[in-house]
Amino acid sequence: MKINKNYKNIGKLAEKKDDENWEFRCFLKAAYIKTEELDAIVHKLYKKVAAQIDCQECGICCRFALPVLKTKDITKLSAHLSLSADELKKQYLVKDEREGGYVFPDIPCPFFNDNKEECACT
Repeated sequence: MKINKNYKNIGKLAEKKDDENWEFRCFLKAAYIKTEELDAIVHKLYKKVAAQIDCQECGICCRFALPVLKTKDITKLSAHLSLSADELKKQYLVKDEREGGYVFPDIPCPFFNDNKEECACT
């Protein structure tokens, strides 16, 4: 599976494939697949795709998304910043009730440095 890693082209590609993606979503809604089976397929594909992505290569999540930080992410980031987990939460994060974790209140990530330095979140 070849992945387009050029973040500048991903938005254009998404627009170009919008009709195809809509048709696929409609197909999935009408398909007789159990939610658990579909989730298993998506997780399997995610692992294949994620293994091919170097977060520091594009930084698109840091630029345009609010990744949800779980306990292990907070532990790793707080250690990198020499802060306690509580202090990190107090200074940089807000609780995300929907996903059950924490997010940065603003985009881009406050630690984003145009991919020039190693990110403590990855």
